[in-house]
Amino acid sequence: MNCPDCATPLPAASLPCPRCTAPPAPTVRAGTVIAGRYVIERELGQGGMGTVFRAHDRVLDEAVALKVLRTDAAASPEAVRRFRSEVKLARRVRHRNVCAIHDYGEDGRLLFIAMELVEGTDLRAQMRAHGPLPLEEAWSAALQIADGLAAIHDAGIMHRDLKTSNAMRDAAGVVRLMDFGIAKEWGAEGLTAVGKVVGTPEYMSPEQIRGAPLDFRTDVYSLAVLVFELFTGSLPFQGGSPMDVILKQLREEPPLDSGAGERLPPPLREVLRRGLCKDREQRHPSVEQLRLELWQAWQQAAVAMPPELLAATFVTPPPTSSAPAEPPPAAPAPLGASPLAAARDWAEDFEPAESVIERWRTALSSADPQLRFRAANSLADLGAAARPALPELTRALRDDSMFVRSAAALALKRLRGR
Repeated sequence: MNCPDCATPLPAASLPCPRCTAPPAPTVRAGTVIAGRYVIERELGQGGMGTVFRAHDRVLDEAVALKVLRTDAAASPEAVRRFRSEVKLARRVRHRNVCAIHDYGEDGRLLFIAMELVEGTDLRAQMRAHGPLPLEEAWSAALQIADGLAAIHDAGIMHRDLKTSNAMRDAAGVVRLMDFGIAKEWGAEGLTAVGKVVGTPEYMSPEQIRGAPLDFRTDVYSLAVLVFELFTGSLPFQGGSPMDVILKQLREEPPLDSGAGERLPPPLREVLRRGLCKDREQRHPSVEQLRLELWQAWQQAAVAMPPELLAATFVTPPPTSSAPAEPPPAAPAPLGASPLAAARDWAEDFEPAESVIERWRTALSSADPQLRFRAANSLADLGAAARPALPELTRALRDDSMFVRSAAALALKRLRGR
């Protein structure tokens, strides 16, 4: 390691620096108490900027994840700035599918972040151990990651380092995006020099590789790469060295119709074909649009999820009403087929009665996310006849559930005859 003061290489972490005589950097191990509050229990993993530990918060009496900046990295003003930027940006996002940041602090030479502890496994480690995810798990993970990324973009942040190793899934099936180490506020300057490339080559967009100015569509590309990996267990562009991967990212088309791409569900293949376009002008204009198309592809594929996985994929809390909740469907209804098929068939031949529209308008205000989803989906089937529900559908575009938002967007599109 290097001296945190002058960056001189040190033969051992416990020795003072022979050049500047700085005292040895503190060693973090089980039992270490940081800032008089966090008791280290064990190491969870290491990243490019620091080490993550499981720790006990004495004040709140709960387990947390503590990310400690490497002492040699702390000697770099750039690394410290990125570390603090990670806290600043991540704290702006509060979403079920994004790991929450609790606190930032300094204890002598130690800089640390206290984060939500996610008891689970990152998706890359899981695929290395067991191969591609089962179809229903891949769909669930893809939709949840898209929803978390949409929340990050809504906060005005580009993630810039999306990859399966930065997505943790807990025992309940909930997936959270992690690591804002190289995230950047849209329009902000100073975190990355012009022409400087940061990220992971296998997931980087062509414009990111070139060091060009970025917008949110760079994350759209990375998300498409990540979704390809979830369903196939492999990356679309691989090579013997980072340069090999970079050249393939710039020159080759993704193998969507051959090799590993043959494992992709057909409806998903076309979504990824657009998401992986080299020219960002031809990609989805936003992650919201990519998420909507993922959702529609899932419906077309008609892959059933177990109830517990479906519950994890819905991003709203369970209903709070005293009435018993309706059991989740085994699979979402395909587009063009409302959960109430009879109402849909009737609507094709007759102008729907006002009472039918009013019932679905009222349902859009329900505490039950599945009922709101069914209401929006049924209104989508009514096409232009759903015009009286325009105010409720417009509000539903801001619903906490990605499924409700997507169904509402489809209903509005059909209402306007597009």
